[in-house]
Amino acid sequence: MADESSSDADPFSTASSPGRARDPLTSSPNRDLPPFEDESELLGDDDADQEEEEEGENLFGDDIERDYQAIPALDTYEDVGLDTSEYSDMSETQRREAEREIRDREREEGVRAGRMRRGLIYDDSDDDDGRPARKRRLAERAAEGGVAEDEEEMIESIENLEDMKGHSVREWVTMLGPKTEIKHRFKNFLRTFVDDKGHNVYREKIRQMVEGNKESLIIDYNMFASMEQVLAYFLPEAPAEMLINLDEAAKEVVFSMYPNYERIAKSIHVRISNLPLIEEIRSLRQLHLNQMIRTNGVVTSVTGVLPQLSVIRFDCNKCSFILGPFYQTQNTEIKPGSCPECQSQGPFEINMEQTIYKNYQRITIQESPGKVPAGRLPRSKDAILLDDLVDSCKPGDEIVISENVDLTEPILSRFDVLCVVRDTVDSVQDERLARFVVGSHIKHHPHATEDQEELPQRQLGDSKIEPVPQELLRKYITYAKEKVRPKLHQMDQDKIAKMYSELRRESMATGSIPITVRHIESMIRMSEAHARIHLRDYVNEDDVNMAIRVMLESFISTQKFSVMRTMRKTFARYLSFRKDNNELLLFILKQLAQDQIAFHRNRYGTDMEQVEISEKDLADKARQINIHNLTSFYQSEIFEANHFTHDTKRKVIIHVI
Repeated sequence: MADESSSDADPFSTASSPGRARDPLTSSPNRDLPPFEDESELLGDDDADQEEEEEGENLFGDDIERDYQAIPALDTYEDVGLDTSEYSDMSETQRREAEREIRDREREEGVRAGRMRRGLIYDDSDDDDGRPARKRRLAERAAEGGVAEDEEEMIESIENLEDMKGHSVREWVTMLGPKTEIKHRFKNFLRTFVDDKGHNVYREKIRQMVEGNKESLIIDYNMFASMEQVLAYFLPEAPAEMLINLDEAAKEVVFSMYPNYERIAKSIHVRISNLPLIEEIRSLRQLHLNQMIRTNGVVTSVTGVLPQLSVIRFDCNKCSFILGPFYQTQNTEIKPGSCPECQSQGPFEINMEQTIYKNYQRITIQESPGKVPAGRLPRSKDAILLDDLVDSCKPGDEIVISENVDLTEPILSRFDVLCVVRDTVDSVQDERLARFVVGSHIKHHPHATEDQEELPQRQLGDSKIEPVPQELLRKYITYAKEKVRPKLHQMDQDKIAKMYSELRRESMATGSIPITVRHIESMIRMSEAHARIHLRDYVNEDDVNMAIRVMLESFISTQKFSVMRTMRKTFARYLSFRKDNNELLLFILKQLAQDQIAFHRNRYGTDMEQVEISEKDLADKARQINIHNLTSFYQSEIFEANHFTHDTKRKVIIHVI
């Protein structure tokens, strides 16, 4: 009976198999447990709970009106602390000024954006949890429409930026915190600096820069130092790092004022002018390395505008995969190690289409003639111009590095002849000049002997031209100036008018210094001077041709390199007047020799003692200027005097250095 009752009480139980032992932990308890109790007792009675909830406070009973009875002591506000006076409406400007004053007061009291200054009550770690979220919100607002000035002021700043905590200036300005503070202060300087009349200086300069489609924003150092003394101290000590920070800040300010200007200029460059100290080229030493300096000089040579690698991409020759981009700097050359696609070690070629270049130009500046000490040679330095600074000066300009002080066109046009003094390296000519100067000093020494007085004459060689004594030459020049008055009688006026129109048209097309009527007057005066030195009473055609040649040589030599080449080809017929063919050939031959010497020095790092030039190379160059017979040139005195010999068997020209 027990088995039957248990089976009736537990209908879900199953019989155990006879071949398997029962495990009390895993088997179903079909016999040991009592039958289930009533589920209502275990789950609770929901009806009883509902009755208890219904027995709560009745809000809508008969006594609801007692809450609305009048109590005079409680129904009237106190007058203490209330301002019952009336105020007029504030304008938008007054409201901004009031809010700015409140923010300044809170900043002085240590309160900022509704919280106390970090570190006064809590540790730095307590505030780190909420800062990433706040930075994220600021970034989202900046992405939507840019951060306003009020929100920028909410960014926590470094008040004691000059406290570098033991770091060098170069390290300090590249750290994230100081770098952000430097950019914030410089942006504030650009937006808020005003002059004595209350005009916003750099908003106007930015507008002028945008109107001219330029990339350079010129900052006056004195203005900068008057408002931001700390940044003005950092700038000369770490110019490369500081200029990067200033460029980024200026770029943000310009693009926030003119959002579409990014299509024209991809970057903005800050140029510093009016540094208080000027370092002469002669005084530059090791302590000036890696510092910003200001120097001046005369431009003596300018290279063409060359492309410089900025952002490089390489092609793998094995799998044609494009590597990069690699950012090239001035100091290091970037080369890929291996291809990430095929793991090969190269070779790699530069992808010309996807590589980004920038403009590059090298100039040489030399000490101004008036600043060179007596008896000293002028010294020179090379300078590199990048981006929009290329072609900003030409040979003959007196410039200040970081500020171009160019002579104005009206001043240049007042001179009849402009001469560019260049120190061209020519070993033969330099040796002859040195020997002549030393011999001249020996000759005029009070204790010189007869042999020593004849030394300069022997150094001139076996030339058939006998030099004119200085006394006779002085009398000749004095007589020509006082007694000879040439007249313009049969001058070729049409030739001057034609040349003037061609030169004026060419100057307008190439963008050089414009030609004015003063240049015609200069040619007339030089024609008279050439006739006077020949003691002629009338100006003839040779005088006019020589005046045109001198004026063109002077004008073309002061132009930019690209303009100079174009003008020399255009006016070649005027420039070749009365030039001896041997002199032209000697000039070409010296150029070929200098090219070989420069090539050998750059490739092997050593100087050559002897240069061999192919006869065919000289003949090809001579044929371009309509000279076909070179035999007379090989037998001339000028050829031998410059240490050139002609080997007819090998058909080469040998130059002994």
